Amino acid sequence: MNNHILSVGPHGAANCFYLPTAPMLPHAWQYNGPDAITQLIELNGNHWRKILVIMAKITAPDDWRDYMSRLLTQDNRIVFGATEIQSEAQRHFVCGQQSARNLDLPILDQNQTFKPIHHDKHLIYLLPYLDYRQCPNRTITDLRDELMM
Repeated sequence: MNNHILSVGPHGAANCFYLPTAPMLPHAWQYNGPDAITQLIELNGNHWRKILVIMAKITAPDDWRDYMSRLLTQDNRIVFGATEIQSEAQRHFVCGQQSARNLDLPILDQNQTFKPIHHDKHLIYLLPYLDYRQCPNRTITDLRDELMM
C-alpha cells in the first residue's frame, strides 16, 4: 500500500470513498474534531458541502442530516488520488472517471448511474463524481437500496 497518499477518516473505516482531488484542509485540522465537517465546508465552500452531503446520504445508518457531523469519525474514509484499493475497507466507492482511471478500473458508461464490481476480493461501486448533476437523489436512493441487499 502506498503510505504517501492523502486520506481523511479512520484507517479501519468500513467505507472508503476515492476522489481525485483533495480539498484544502484547515491548519491543525483533524477529521475527528468536533467541528471538522463545518471547518472543511467553511474553507472549501458549497462544492465540498455537496460532496459530503452525498456521502452522508449514501452511508448514513439513520437520517443523513444527523449523520453529517460524524461522517468521518467511524465508518467513512476518503482517499484522494489513490492508485491502489485500500484493503482494509469493506466497501469501496470510486467517484468519477479520474478516480477510476487512477485505480485502473473501468469507467461508467454514459447511461449507468453506478455499477458494483468485484475486483481482487473487493466489492467496489463505480459512481459518477459526487455532485447533484452527476449523482442525483434518484441514484443515491438506488445505490442505498443496492447496499441494503
